[in-house]
Amino acid sequence: MYSLHRNQLVSDLLLAMVGLDSKMVQVKKAGELEVVISNSVHKDDARIVWGLSDIVLGVWEIKYRIEEAYYTKDHVKQFLLKGIEDEIEAFTFRLNSLCRSFPKKEMTVESLPFMFQEEVVLFEKIRKIIRDTEGAKSLEVLQAVLNARLGAKYSRIMEAVASPINKLVKKVVAGESVPEHFKERSRYDYGQCFWSSHYAVKNIPEYLQGSIDQILSLGKISKILRNNGDFLIEIPDILTIENSQAVCSKKALGEASFMILGASEAIHAKWQESIKDIFSKLLLETDKYSELFQEMGDKMFYPPDDKDITFVNYILKRGTLSYTELEERIDSQNLSFLSESAFILDAVDKEKASAVSFLYNEAPLSKVLTAIQDTRMKKSLSPVSLLQGIDLLFSPKYPLSMFSSTKLVSEVKIVFRLLFSLYAIEYHLAHRPGNWRVRHLVLSFVTALRMYITERVREEVKTLLGVSGILEYHQALETALANIMKASLLTTPNLIEFYSDFLSTTFGYIELPNRERLPDEDIDMLLKNYRAGFKSIIPSIKSPFLSTFVETLAGGQTQDAFSRLETPF
Repeated sequence: MYSLHRNQLVSDLLLAMVGLDSKMVQVKKAGELEVVISNSVHKDDARIVWGLSDIVLGVWEIKYRIEEAYYTKDHVKQFLLKGIEDEIEAFTFRLNSLCRSFPKKEMTVESLPFMFQEEVVLFEKIRKIIRDTEGAKSLEVLQAVLNARLGAKYSRIMEAVASPINKLVKKVVAGESVPEHFKERSRYDYGQCFWSSHYAVKNIPEYLQGSIDQILSLGKISKILRNNGDFLIEIPDILTIENSQAVCSKKALGEASFMILGASEAIHAKWQESIKDIFSKLLLETDKYSELFQEMGDKMFYPPDDKDITFVNYILKRGTLSYTELEERIDSQNLSFLSESAFILDAVDKEKASAVSFLYNEAPLSKVLTAIQDTRMKKSLSPVSLLQGIDLLFSPKYPLSMFSSTKLVSEVKIVFRLLFSLYAIEYHLAHRPGNWRVRHLVLSFVTALRMYITERVREEVKTLLGVSGILEYHQALETALANIMKASLLTTPNLIEFYSDFLSTTFGYIELPNRERLPDEDIDMLLKNYRAGFKSIIPSIKSPFLSTFVETLAGGQTQDAFSRLETPF
């Protein structure tokens, strides 16, 4: 009788292992799943059943999870459950084989732990995977499976989960959006841009850590290519399972890199065009400024109206590659009868409109530079002249926009205003009456500084045009602007403070009526203040040539000072 009872226990336990209820071994769900053993089972036999409970609970838990999976949108977890289900089917097949041989073969309760010792370990790991993936994101699911160390014999689960993850990685490399897995940013902080900070990378799993930088870089290039036209590159499988580990294939990544970088060469011509149109035209071609001063005349010394700003755009932008015919026609004097013509530009295709426009800023450069350190100082108390108020509206176009941060745009605007101010001072001191001593001292400084900055800009433009590949664009751009800012003496509070005082004083002198009639004591005081300012910045100037020159000016030895600079800037 006892023997028959134990045989029934074996039969019921096997049924429970395939997810079926039986008389002696049942599974109940009260919050969590638990195995319930009949009171008729001897305590020694009950211990054996408890030892096999991981198999029973694992099968039943997956049964419930698969039912729940129909209501979830988590694609990766569905693949995980499918992989586990395949392992259960393999286990069930073995059980069926045992059951068919049951009448012919001795099978005792004591023999079951030995027969299923591998499955006990397997289902213990499966249950841990289920617990660890509760609330986990898709990329973390594969890491949980790998951490379980299932071994090559049970690779179905790893391969099942790796399949959708591989598709996700391929989508990222191809520049497609997978926001639920790789968070992408639409806005960037002051010093960030698309290239530096598009992907918000957090908690990258171990299996991707060695390749994530390359994957994201290729993804960014692919997005740039998509912006340029159709993306026709077929990305090979990248993530594979080798020796029970998820591996990003170096060969596949190499093939993807070769194809994507090869396609990116089509962008290089647009890159060079953007660099020429912005840096060369904007910071190097000063002949436009002379034309502006001649055309505008005395209007430069008064606050402008809308027609003045429109005409400034016409003078400074005509002849540039990005200046559209519609913009040129609107800005020209042909429409000067309109009090405002800028509203017509709303109809211009933004992609075709030029990246640069000129506007009037009520804050002169002297105040803007001070505001870098004190954000409360936004504008002067009274409107400034057009000469001091010309500013830049700079919206980089593709592909330059992909590598340009707000910080970089701000630096370009500051350098433009500085070079424009230096040339404006140079032009008006040379073409309008004034004290010869003031003219000589100030002209010596502004001409030397403008030449120094211009030469640095020219060298950096040459470097940027020579950059060979898209992977180098961002770093080259950052380095170029850093070098230009350094050459422009815009790197320390002391230098910025000097510029603020120097520009404010010099423009005040230029715009002063009858300045040629200033008494000698006022001229002496003005020269003294200039020299004191020059002396204060000598420790901050890193260029030995410029430092020596400024030191000469500060010492009062202005005679022939400019001609002593034998070394070119």
